[in-house]
Amino acid sequence: MSKGSTARTAFERRRVALVVGLTLSLAFSTSAMAGAQTLPATDPAPPTTSAPAPDPPADGGGQDGAEVPEPPKEPTSPEASVPRRPGVPFPVVAPRKVDPIAVADQRRKISAAIASRGDALKVTQETAARLSAELAAADARLTAAQANLNAARTKAQTAAAQVDAARAKADAAQATYRRLRTRVTDAAVGMYLDPPQRVQLAALSGGVKEAIVARGLLSARAAVTMDQLTQAKTARRKAEQQEQVADDASAEADAARAQADDEVAAVLEDVANRQKAVDLAQIAMTALSSEVGSLAGLDASLSQRLNLESTVGSGAISVVTGVDGSWSVNASGFPSASEMFRVPSTTIWVHPLIADRTASMVFAAAMDGVMLDGWAFRSTARQVELRRAHCGGSYDSVFNAPSSSCSPPTARPGRSMHERGLAIDFKNCSSRGTACYQWLALNAARFGLFNLPSEPWHWSVNGN
Repeated sequence: MSKGSTARTAFERRRVALVVGLTLSLAFSTSAMAGAQTLPATDPAPPTTSAPAPDPPADGGGQDGAEVPEPPKEPTSPEASVPRRPGVPFPVVAPRKVDPIAVADQRRKISAAIASRGDALKVTQETAARLSAELAAADARLTAAQANLNAARTKAQTAAAQVDAARAKADAAQATYRRLRTRVTDAAVGMYLDPPQRVQLAALSGGVKEAIVARGLLSARAAVTMDQLTQAKTARRKAEQQEQVADDASAEADAARAQADDEVAAVLEDVANRQKAVDLAQIAMTALSSEVGSLAGLDASLSQRLNLESTVGSGAISVVTGVDGSWSVNASGFPSASEMFRVPSTTIWVHPLIADRTASMVFAAAMDGVMLDGWAFRSTARQVELRRAHCGGSYDSVFNAPSSSCSPPTARPGRSMHERGLAIDFKNCSSRGTACYQWLALNAARFGLFNLPSEPWHWSVNGN
C-alpha cells in the first residue's frame, strides 16, 4: 500500500470518527436535558402501600365523590377493540391538576426536540449507509487481496519445487561429468603410458602389428569418452543455468507472497476500522431512534393527559323547573354510552382514554390469579336516579346535599367520575381484606387508577 493511500485512509478514519462522535454526542445529550427538566404534566403517582388503609368513618369520610356499586342501565354499545399504544405511559391525574399552558409549552419543546433528533437521525442513517457501502467495498478488496495471496503462495510453492528439481538435475549432471572425467583420465593414462611399452616389447618380440591395433582401440575409446565428457560438461552448465533461473523465480515468488501478505494485513486493518465506524454509527442511530420514540411517547402521554384532564372537568348540567315545582335535567358535554369501550372478558365499559390501561390491569391481575370485573360508566340520568333513591326526591336533596348525607353516600349529578367513564366499581372488592382490594392497592397506581378511601371498590383516575 502506497504512502498516499495510507494517508488518505488515515484521513478518512479521522473524518468517520469525528462524524460518529458528533452524532453520539448529539444523541446522548438529550437524555440529560430531558432528565433535568420538570414536566408539569407528569406528576408522580401516589406511592402504593402493601398495608390496607384504615377503615373510613361510616359516613364515607365526608368525600363528596362517594359512589355505590351500580351496573349501568343505559343501552350497551357494540363491543369495540381496546386501543393499544405501545410505549405510551399511562397518564396520571392525581394528586394535582396540570397547567394546560405549561403542558402546551412543554409539548412545543418536545416537538422541536423530535424535529432536531429526527434531523440528526437522518444524517446518522445517511452516514451509516455510506459507511456500510465503504465497508462492503473494503470487504471486496479483502477478498481480492486474499485471492492474490493464495495465488502468490501457490506460485511460491511451485517455484520452490522447481528449484529443488533443478538443483537435483544439476547435481546429477555434475556427478555424470565427474565420472566421465575420471574415465577420460584413466584412458589417457592407459594410452600414453602403457601402450608405448607394449609397442617396444612387441617390436622386440616381432608383434608390432598387434600393438598398433591395441593402441588404435584405446585411442578410439578415449575419443568416445571425450565426446561424452564434452556433452556432460554442456549438460552440467545448462543444469546450473536452470538452477539459477529457478532460484531467481523462487526469490521473486517469495517477494510477491510477502507483498501479498502485507496487502492482506493492511486491508484487514482497514476493514476492522470501517466495521468499528459502522458499529458506532449503528449505535448512534439506535440511540437516536430510541430517543425520538421516547420523545414521541412522552408527547403522546402529555396529549392524552390533557385529554384526560379535559374529560375529568368536562360536562355541565342545567335544571329546568316548572311552575308546579317539577324539574328536569339537561346534561351536556358528557360522553355517551356509545363512546365507551368494553374491557374484554368483563362487564366494564370505560372511556377510551383509560381502556388500554384497564385492559392491561385486568390482564396483569389475571396473571396473578385475581379476576377483576365490575361496572364503570353510568349516565347523568342514572346518577340523578341514584341521588333520588339514596338522598331524597327534593331538588335540594338531589343537587345540593353533600354525598355524606345520602345513604349510601352518592356523588351529586355532574361530579361523578362514572359519568365520564373514568371510574370503576369492582366486584368482590367490598372490603380491604379481599384479594381484589389488596391486589389493587399494590398495583393499580402503576396503571393510573386510585382508590376513593371511603369505598374499597371504587377506583378512578384521580381518586374521586
